[in-house]
Amino acid sequence: MNSIRSFALIVLTVVFWTTSIFANGILRVPHQFADDEFMNLKSIEATIEIHDQVAITTVEDVFMVTGDDRVDANFHFRLPPAASVTGFGYYRGDELIAYYLRPGEQGGPGGGSSGNNSLRNYLASNPFNIFISDIPPGPFKVRLEYAELLAYDFGVVSITYPFDLGDFLATSIDSASLEVIVNARRQLTEVTCSGEQSEQTHVEMPDQYSATGNMKIFNFRPRDDWQMSIRYNQEDIGGWLYTHRSDSTSPGYFMLVMEPGIVDPEEQVQKYFTFVFDRSGSMNGDKIVQARSAAIACINRIVDADRFNIIDFSTNVQSMYLNMVPGTAANRANARNYIGNIIANGSTNIYGALTQAVSQNMGEGSVNQVVFITDGWPTAGESTDADAIRQAVANANRYNARIFSFGIGQSLNAQLLNGLSFDNRGISYFINPQEERIDSTVAGFFRYIATPALGNPVVEFGEGLETDSLAPMELQDISAGRQLYLFGRYENFGEYEVALSGRMVDGDTTFTFANMDFPEWSEANAFVPRMWAKATIDEWIDWLDVHGEGGNQAVIDKIIELSLRFGILTRYTEFEEPPNAVEEPAIAMVSATPLSSGVELTWSAVGRTPGTVFNVYRSIGEGEFVKLNREPILSTSYFDPDINAGSHARYRVEMVIDNESLWSAIIEVGSLPTEISLQTPFPNPFNAITCISYSVPVTGVVELGIYNARGELVESLHTGLQEAGTHTLYWNAGASPAGIYLLKLNSGSVSKTEKLILLK
Repeated sequence: MNSIRSFALIVLTVVFWTTSIFANGILRVPHQFADDEFMNLKSIEATIEIHDQVAITTVEDVFMVTGDDRVDANFHFRLPPAASVTGFGYYRGDELIAYYLRPGEQGGPGGGSSGNNSLRNYLASNPFNIFISDIPPGPFKVRLEYAELLAYDFGVVSITYPFDLGDFLATSIDSASLEVIVNARRQLTEVTCSGEQSEQTHVEMPDQYSATGNMKIFNFRPRDDWQMSIRYNQEDIGGWLYTHRSDSTSPGYFMLVMEPGIVDPEEQVQKYFTFVFDRSGSMNGDKIVQARSAAIACINRIVDADRFNIIDFSTNVQSMYLNMVPGTAANRANARNYIGNIIANGSTNIYGALTQAVSQNMGEGSVNQVVFITDGWPTAGESTDADAIRQAVANANRYNARIFSFGIGQSLNAQLLNGLSFDNRGISYFINPQEERIDSTVAGFFRYIATPALGNPVVEFGEGLETDSLAPMELQDISAGRQLYLFGRYENFGEYEVALSGRMVDGDTTFTFANMDFPEWSEANAFVPRMWAKATIDEWIDWLDVHGEGGNQAVIDKIIELSLRFGILTRYTEFEEPPNAVEEPAIAMVSATPLSSGVELTWSAVGRTPGTVFNVYRSIGEGEFVKLNREPILSTSYFDPDINAGSHARYRVEMVIDNESLWSAIIEVGSLPTEISLQTPFPNPFNAITCISYSVPVTGVVELGIYNARGELVESLHTGLQEAGTHTLYWNAGASPAGIYLLKLNSGSVSKTEKLILLK
């Protein structure tokens, strides 16, 4: 059997007490010597597809760009805390100009929003910011897509759409529509809406496993948010498997969801809690007041069967009890009095506080947890070195206690807190006191860890099923009202047993789910591969937060590779305006998809005028190109039924505009290249945009860059892992001066060079 060690992931479970937030976009035109100008939002169209707890959202906002001139603007969007952007673009007429991802950094998730403080506060902790150039006057439509794992709370998923844009909405919105589509593997018991627009929302439940919600409003200024709550039927222990596999020769992807039901407090796993409380001088004021309130709220959730202690520290470390005591009413009352008298002063002895916390006597088979609250760097104690503290705590943690670190504010060692939680199978969370309260955040989180239904879980797959690339690699305890998510890939197929093991109140327990189907081919659940990639990316980014980026370029390359392959924006990638946003006529993109009965070709064209037609040419092997279509093609797609799956063919597309032929690059299907090659870019010479195609026979690190005549790097087109095959991209040289450039491809020990001539 393939098994997963029951360690912890840092971020995947951070959002369990938050609500998913969907926001309207903002289009801002910055002015150097005047206030920024915000374009009027005229209409909103949003569609949300919910597959149990996976939500895929598409939002289209139409703004009215005023004035007579084209403008450059910034588009801003407040994303839910756990969301990842998976697509962005804007419309030119009916044509969607889709941005594409490339390595780099931008003001994307987590990015800034200029010096506008009110806008920064509105965008909160996960903003999406992107620059759009040369926007014409009149209606301007943008399209944003993102995906996320929704917060789940005791059988309820809540989705909030905050219509209120405050000062960023100058006039009424002409129309707003919102469609929610719910598909579930488990029974839905109730779907309700609330908020100002709830009366205009029509909800239907055609059966026990699906629901829809539709809302349409005209000419309104929103004053309240719209919310939908979805309640699922809870069972003691349930397991649901989602799979997707495009063909039997490629890996399949799966998402496994497991959930306990409501567990009586007297039947929960034995728990040992220690609250480690920073009372150094920097905690003085409202922070110490809220931290005391958070600790008291946690104490109130302890039951008689639990054992607990309180350790508070500054320069010195002191403990309420010499060792852990039962959670009786009398002991809880004493703890509340003790916490209320804690005063902030002195330095920060993290070393002494945590080594003392994990050195206490705890249960061998119990769930042992440390809640650690601090706002500073280590400044006192036996050691203030982060690596030494981590090593000392790990060595002293003989009862395998999980450490949940809560960092308050900005003046702290985030890498140390991440490392302490990572080493000790916990979660780290960082609180900005200006955006959220310490007490409600910590207490909300403790609500989950205080009710473990299954401790130290392990998932095992039946013999014969080959799985890999599991995310998370390390599992958290499953608490009442919470779910366990496991993503991965599988190679073979069939029905297999899946077992979930762990500790319950009466000892070690195994739940077996028989006949879970891992199919050879399945078109269903197309969201699963992308959610697997998102979970994997999140885990590797968490790993970098602990270990640092220095010397770990291979990990960054893996994040970039997954980001580009699955279209997920990360802090190591950025969206770039596509070449087809330029008005110069060109065929901007060609794709060829091998099917069982032929090859489907699609392409996009720039600068089309009435009368523009296309022709498709094919070459078998290395033979001559032959035109396939008898009549001119008016659309931007063509199906070639004469190529069998696996056959080697090459294609080119011709665009005929005003009796002039413009050609696409060559694209190959059916076989992998046998050597590294770099085709001559087309067109060349060129004005503004040229298409670049290259081939690599094996997956590896590829560097592709543009250099000037002095050998200086002008632009990096690709840096990182690249799958074997033929790849096509474009260089938009509109900002570069005319002249001669060199295109260089490096892969392993092989280097290829082509000369480019840019005309203006």
